[in-house]
Amino acid sequence: MRILGNLFAAFLLGGLYVLWDAAAALACGCLAPPLPLPDSDFAVNQQAEQIIFASEDGTVTAHVLIRYAGDPEQFGWLVPVPAVPELDLTPPELFGMLDNVTAPELGVFESSLCPPPRWHCEWHPEPDCGDRDHSIDGGASFDGDDSGDGDSGDGDGDGAFGAPRVDVLQRQVIGSYDTVVLGGAGAQEVVDWLNDEGFIVNDTMTPFMQPYLDEGMLFVAAKLVPGADSDEIRPLQMRYAADQPMIPLQLTAVAAEPHLTVTAYIFGEADFRVEDHPEVEVGGLSLDRNDRVNYPMAMARAIDEAGGDGFVREYAGEPPRSGVNDPGGCCDEDDFCGLAGDGVCQCPGADFEADDCAEEEDLVAAQRMMGELADKHPRFTRWTTRLSPEEMTFDPRFELDPDGNRDQAALRTSVGRLHLLGCEDDVVDRPAYDAIVAVQDCAAVYCGAGVCVGTEAGVGCACDNGFVARRFTDLDGQPSVTCVPDEAMVDLAAGGIQLRNACEGMPDVLSGSCLDVGGFAATGCQAGTAAVDTGGELLDCAPITDVDQRPGGSDYSAAFTELDVCFPKPGSCGVDGWLVESGWDDDSIVGVVCEENEPHESWTIAPPEPTCSDRRSSGGDGDGDDAADLDDADVSDPRPEMRTEAEPDGDAEDEEDGGLCSAGGRGHGGLALPLALAFCLLLMRRRRLA
Repeated sequence: MRILGNLFAAFLLGGLYVLWDAAAALACGCLAPPLPLPDSDFAVNQQAEQIIFASEDGTVTAHVLIRYAGDPEQFGWLVPVPAVPELDLTPPELFGMLDNVTAPELGVFESSLCPPPRWHCEWHPEPDCGDRDHSIDGGASFDGDDSGDGDSGDGDGDGAFGAPRVDVLQRQVIGSYDTVVLGGAGAQEVVDWLNDEGFIVNDTMTPFMQPYLDEGMLFVAAKLVPGADSDEIRPLQMRYAADQPMIPLQLTAVAAEPHLTVTAYIFGEADFRVEDHPEVEVGGLSLDRNDRVNYPMAMARAIDEAGGDGFVREYAGEPPRSGVNDPGGCCDEDDFCGLAGDGVCQCPGADFEADDCAEEEDLVAAQRMMGELADKHPRFTRWTTRLSPEEMTFDPRFELDPDGNRDQAALRTSVGRLHLLGCEDDVVDRPAYDAIVAVQDCAAVYCGAGVCVGTEAGVGCACDNGFVARRFTDLDGQPSVTCVPDEAMVDLAAGGIQLRNACEGMPDVLSGSCLDVGGFAATGCQAGTAAVDTGGELLDCAPITDVDQRPGGSDYSAAFTELDVCFPKPGSCGVDGWLVESGWDDDSIVGVVCEENEPHESWTIAPPEPTCSDRRSSGGDGDGDDAADLDDADVSDPRPEMRTEAEPDGDAEDEEDGGLCSAGGRGHGGLALPLALAFCLLLMRRRRLA
């Protein structure tokens, strides 16, 4: 067992998830692949999906946030629904508010493995000379670092005779959307009708659409009205008859990023769970925080290890009524924090903020909608998964939890991360320490079909056969590296889209090659090398430097416990102190006695106890602050200034001068001995001159 110095670094992952395009009870959806511009790459990709469901009495309301960047004339969106829906708009702030107050709360305790000092300083107490209290907390000892903290439409639907029909059931303009609800027997006929009407839908999507049509489902398609800009895209609300919420992941695979995060927020009469798919737990020794929080990577790994179709329950309990994190109660009605009139809308639901929030209509509407959902539905659950396109082979459904309700509220978990920061120079096997440090970043890398390894250029992914490495933007907005199939899940060219080769103009890759995978540039590395993001246009291939292979997405700091670390060098005790062994129980401290860090035996000799005459003759101010001088001592010098007893010179005349030239007494304040010697020399010089 070690004595650990703990530095708690708590953090919230609220707002971590990137907003997406999705819908339904069945609710997910797909941005239809647009026609690429002449000089651009194909750039429809979803980094994350968020869906808000409200389920009651055989009706599901789905709120779908759609994110799109590009030519507004190329915008096309498609989602399957089980029945003709009532359509409306939802304030976009509702998603951020809900995520803000229900996201997991993850704490990482950074624990130092540095051994505490084996020696500490002690001093004699100042004598009580009667005039004032000059004691230095008698008998107490001071140790400069005994904590071990390691600080050191209107189509008629008529086809040719005998051909499948297209049934147009509803067409209307909602906000800036031109929407249509339609069905039919054949996906190709539905796609052809949509394209004839100006909706952007690619033929490649027909195999993914047909299974939904075979089940008798309908599709909601949307495009922007003429003249509308991309910034007018808003969340779409759909209310339809359905027994339970469902996410059509198979359709999402058309344009999803690797490790796509899908989060469902479900309001209902009771808790919901995912039907026929395992619940996965994330935490324990998998969590880490180095330069990045690795919760998303650890989640992806845990889900893969559970079979690739698991979900994490991130919240269960009463629904939140406010989207504002308000631990101080500043949004109470009395405004005791004085927020009113500052021009900032911090509490959109409070009356005193009415003036400040007057221009924030969406924010106020989102706060009101959250309150209405909480009033109407007594329970709220949040489920999240991470999947790559090749894993999207199922459509998860949510059912009432037969095990009853849980009062989990937000997921809270913590883990202790170990380190040797501050005592690196005392590690006995420094090359072994450097090798462990070199692969710590594997904690925030998850390669999927591959392993995380150390290379000459940092950590990277060595992909399995049939997979290549690709860079993508993860949930924290930072680039990540992972392994993807060397052939795209969806062949967009089969649907008639002609994409520019993503490798055109890319630099050569040393020990590897660039491959175009579905319109994105990927890197294939030769044996003995791994893909590393070095900041260039393309991932590089760097020689592998460590033999261990790690799955990534975990805490790898436990390896530090195998290293021997010397007890630290003792610091200076000043001229008045001496070193004493701390007397730690050998079973509770893991440290190594290293000769180069041990003090000279003379440093442990206690000087004589001071007397009142010593203090008066020292010329000091008698304020008893000698011990405070230790705070200013240069602890980088391991050798404290030690007292010596001057040998008498045998001069009888010197002894007659009140003993000033006899330096056998204790020095005072660090200056008494030099001053006394200087005074003696001056007297002797005067006598000789006389």
